[in-house]
Amino acid sequence: MTDPTTDRPHLDVIASALEDWWLLTDPARPFDINVVAQAVDARLTRSGYQITPTTRTPPMPTHRPTPPPPSRAALAFALFLTLSCLTGATIALIRGDWWWVAAGAFGAVLLGHECIDEITTRRAYTSRNHP
Repeated sequence: MTDPTTDRPHLDVIASALEDWWLLTDPARPFDINVVAQAVDARLTRSGYQITPTTRTPPMPTHRPTPPPPSRAALAFALFLTLSCLTGATIALIRGDWWWVAAGAFGAVLLGHECIDEITTRRAYTSRNHP
């Protein structure tokens, strides 16, 4: 038998169960994994170990990883859409289509707010990671 492993005593029990199985089994008989597993399980049970499946969920992380900042392409596309909404609202204003003016202005405000958030996120990320 190998030297005892003091930090993980269950390995000693498994090693002794495998050694017993190896010494007490007919070598001419075919190898059956289930028989070996039953022998190891019986030895662990006799030695006081109880094998049960883990039913608990892993603990939630204490901190949330920082998401990457929005890419330049995403910011450029949001700016393009904002300008498109403003252009559409301006053309609708010239033509007197008030519903389209409201829709274009509403879209421009929402997308403009998105652009401001993306710029703020990028600046916070670069100042935090590149002092």
